[in-house]
Amino acid sequence: MDEDDDLEATVARILRTKAAVEGIYVEQLGTFHGRNRDPRGWSISVTYLALVPLDVLAASPKDLNLTPVKAVPPLPFDHNEIVDTAVSRLRGKGAYSTLPVRLLPEVFTLVEMHSVYEKVMGTPIDQSSFRRKVSELGLVEEVETRKSPARNRPARQFRLRGTGPKDSTFDRSLV
Repeated sequence: MDEDDDLEATVARILRTKAAVEGIYVEQLGTFHGRNRDPRGWSISVTYLALVPLDVLAASPKDLNLTPVKAVPPLPFDHNEIVDTAVSRLRGKGAYSTLPVRLLPEVFTLVEMHSVYEKVMGTPIDQSSFRRKVSELGLVEEVETRKSPARNRPARQFRLRGTGPKDSTFDRSLV
């Protein structure tokens, strides 16, 4: 209890020591509590949602076990409920904000961005409408480098424009 000044410092320390990641997006997910959530007795947990780009996880020296959300096995206590709450939060915010872009590497293609949004939302998204929305919002700017695919011409690469768009919201009626 004397190790950290507050919950945010605890979260940062745990992410650093257990997953070797720093500087990622984290938000408080919720507080789970009650006498029946743990057979040993009354307990409380303050949970956080962390969005870590896959390339950051892949570079981690820690032995991480990644599992697709649809394949999460039965977990102890109420931990499946916590996972479900996190997925619901991310999908909900993904419908009206640019939060899912935090799962992208610093430089990405629009195809990669579209793919992340589809995975987060759990549903297909019309690619032309998606590109139009990204363009209208001015979320990205092109970078000089191009990604060379196995076939076809090199793909244009982008990065988020400034810091503001990472937190912006958009009109749901236009999505």
